[in-house]
Amino acid sequence: MYIRSLKTSIMTFGAGNEQEFIGKLKQLTLDHLADEHFGGKELAVALGMSWSTLNRKLQALTGQHISQFIREIRLKKALELLQENNATAAEVAYKVGFGGPAYFNKCFNAYFGFPPGEVKKKMEDGSLPLADENQLTDISFSETTSNSILGRLPKPYRIAAFAGLALLILALGIVFLTKKGNLIYLRGGQEKSIAVLPFKNLSPEADNQYFADGITEDILNHLFRISDLRVISRTTAERFRDSELSTTEIAKAMGVNYLLEGSVRKQDDRVRITVQLIDGKSDRHLWSENYDRQLADIFFIQSDIAQNVARELRAVLSPLEIEKLQTPSTTNPEAYNLYLMGRFYWYKMGPENIEKSIEYYEKAIALDPEFALAFSFLADSYLNKIYYLTISYEEGLRISESFAQKALAINPDLSEAYVVLGLIKMLEWNWEESHRLLSRAIKLNPNDAYTHYYYGTILSFFNELDEAHKHLDIAINLEPFQPMFREASMFLYFQEGNYLRSYEMQLMSLELAGNEPTANQYWNLYATCNWLKNEKNAIEYLKKYFELMPDLKDNIGEIEVVYQKSGILGLKRWAEFSLLNKINNSGFYAINLAGFYAYLNEKDSVLYWLERSFENREHSLAGNIYNSFFKPYSSDPRFKAIIEKMGLTPYYYKDLE
Repeated sequence: MYIRSLKTSIMTFGAGNEQEFIGKLKQLTLDHLADEHFGGKELAVALGMSWSTLNRKLQALTGQHISQFIREIRLKKALELLQENNATAAEVAYKVGFGGPAYFNKCFNAYFGFPPGEVKKKMEDGSLPLADENQLTDISFSETTSNSILGRLPKPYRIAAFAGLALLILALGIVFLTKKGNLIYLRGGQEKSIAVLPFKNLSPEADNQYFADGITEDILNHLFRISDLRVISRTTAERFRDSELSTTEIAKAMGVNYLLEGSVRKQDDRVRITVQLIDGKSDRHLWSENYDRQLADIFFIQSDIAQNVARELRAVLSPLEIEKLQTPSTTNPEAYNLYLMGRFYWYKMGPENIEKSIEYYEKAIALDPEFALAFSFLADSYLNKIYYLTISYEEGLRISESFAQKALAINPDLSEAYVVLGLIKMLEWNWEESHRLLSRAIKLNPNDAYTHYYYGTILSFFNELDEAHKHLDIAINLEPFQPMFREASMFLYFQEGNYLRSYEMQLMSLELAGNEPTANQYWNLYATCNWLKNEKNAIEYLKKYFELMPDLKDNIGEIEVVYQKSGILGLKRWAEFSLLNKINNSGFYAINLAGFYAYLNEKDSVLYWLERSFENREHSLAGNIYNSFFKPYSSDPRFKAIIEKMGLTPYYYKDLE
């Protein structure tokens, strides 16, 4: 049982308390160094706090996710042990909790720039990176952004590198912001990045929370459309609702320079909105305003707030952006109120809530037949009905497309409608049209994380992986706490055959899921560990997958038995037979079995299950068929026929010619 006595307050921290807090995290990790299953959740339990709170605090202090933080400590300790020359690299791998030498070697090489087997040689020739004696207990916060690259160089080279970096910063105005060496280009000063925190509901009726949330979202949507701003998504900001962190800590955790916060009080036909714009670094209030108006003026208030924020941040607005800010989505207050109720239930998700959202959108449209935004989200709700299996696939697409087209007929520049149509065309495997629609949506609303996610997906189908990575990175930047975006990035790396980077992204996704991991997350980890030859972790993830699958839970005990008797290949075959009858009734797809057989190099079975996946029109086929382990079958006529029928021939084979 992990230690629970090391509870600590994270409300307010001075520099000394921050160092003490980081020191406790490091010591706890070192105390459980050999335990490969000691991760973010276990560290949070040991500190007596939730995973999300710990991750948020750690990101605010160091810019690192928990998994990165723990892995860095393991690797630095591994280097120390290797320098002592008392153990082999394989032995050290287990001592520092990597569960196997293959994965340890990859991580060590990726972090230090050379394999663990070269430590002794580098010690002898004096080229081993210099390390402070207390590197595991006294790392300063500034080191976390530079240590991964510059800290690995011998000291003379580090001095030269820092000097060169300083000149580069002065010449180009660029700043290192992440441990991975990513750069963000600033516009001559502080980046114009902002998050809108959930507005507080001060109305006499608690039921008016939907109204406060709706006002927050609409102000956010106004800001989204200003291309000169970087605006963090609502779901990321939602994590900080009622947070006891300071505004500077919240801004740092979200990676923004400014925060907009406020409150809403609605009573009868009056509304009072108070807002304030805050500099996230200095906690200085840049602008504030109180609006006490008739409810009918709500549209003017939202536009005025967005324009004031843009002015204070010196954002450049195009004529079209100004026009969009000044044009209300509806002028009917009651229709708007019904629309907000629809959004409230849409965010709650689930089949019943989606039905309620449809009911409210339809009522809003009945009061204002020109309410394009309500039509667009009505179309979106029908796509969700397909997901929840409350409508047939064909009917859901037909109705959804009809409402999205009505929205565009009213407002040809409505980005939300283009996104819905882009998704519909993607589901219909009309790749070019999906690409066109999603590209248009991004131009109209450059700050919507989900649009970049969908666009990155369609680009991956076009085999344009660099551009796909770019848009997925933008999505992650706009919504850093969304596991789905990191899963999509993981699939891209997997598609490229970069299994180590894919594994790292999966671990981040799993940590972001907190206490609600999905079976698919564990399945992906199991599959990736197989390709990394990390059998021990593969087995553990397969067990966790079985735990979350009701029909397989009773078979968990057999996993170890089969592995001990038949090895990892025998286990894969056994798992395959256990899952055969799960296809189409518990989220397991034929494409997964095709991947099984690719691992076993059984060509006929690979092609058989790829054909079944195509016949079932599995939505994951388009992305998965690009995986590197299917490339050996790309010249087979049966494989070519699948690619041709999917309309992917011009894209799939362009790099194979």
